[in-house]
Amino acid sequence: MKKTRKWLLSEIAYEEHKGVHTYHLCQYCKKNSTRSGKCGECLRKDLRDKNVEKLSESHRKSKYVLNSHGYWMIYSPHHKFATKRGHVLEHRLVFEKHIGRYLAKNEVVHHINEIRTDNRINNLMLFPNRSAHFSFHKKH
Repeated sequence: MKKTRKWLLSEIAYEEHKGVHTYHLCQYCKKNSTRSGKCGECLRKDLRDKNVEKLSESHRKSKYVLNSHGYWMIYSPHHKFATKRGHVLEHRLVFEKHIGRYLAKNEVVHHINEIRTDNRINNLMLFPNRSAHFSFHKKH
């Protein structure tokens, strides 16, 4: 088989490229990796496992959790609108208790002073839907 110039150039480029990266074996799955220690896949898996441990640990310690948007959530697994982990937004629970019924999914509870952790009933206001809540913010 005759080797063409293009094939020879690609072979040389491959050899040069091969020398740039040093390959290591992953400590866990034994696959080739450009990282020393763990490969990217094992690193991601390890981070996911650590995050799950932290979450489950915090759920065991306290029934109050601050979510990523800055709202307090209360562990209430039997609530109609509880998350998969059994939490409900505290301001919605406070307002439900005040009016004596479950809030509809489309109803929005607004914090008057815009402090998300201030869940006193005199600081909460109910809107029938998101568009009414949005138009209120537009006016003020």
